[in-house]
Amino acid sequence: MESLFATILPLITQALSILLIVLLIAGSYVCWKKSFKEGALFFIVVLIHEAFMYVSSHYLFYYVLPSLVSFISSSLMLLAFVVLLVGIVRLYNSNSRTAIES
Repeated sequence: MESLFATILPLITQALSILLIVLLIAGSYVCWKKSFKEGALFFIVVLIHEAFMYVSSHYLFYYVLPSLVSFISSSLMLLAFVVLLVGIVRLYNSNSRTAIES
């Protein structure tokens, strides 16, 4: 049973990582097509975060400077969500103005 988990869990982890990257790219594309630029930027920054975490975990960088890696990771995610919130507020305000003018 233990060997089953030892062989299947890494495969599931890799499959989910690939699925996450595909979803981030698809979300960025859909937001860009719908002219929601902040949403597209959110997905791009999260994609950059995932790439950074992959590179830092597969190389010695994560083990040499873990606090720097953690700071950069947290900063990227904070930036992504701030951009998304600003975009949602702008979208809400533009929809409120069009509803009032009608």
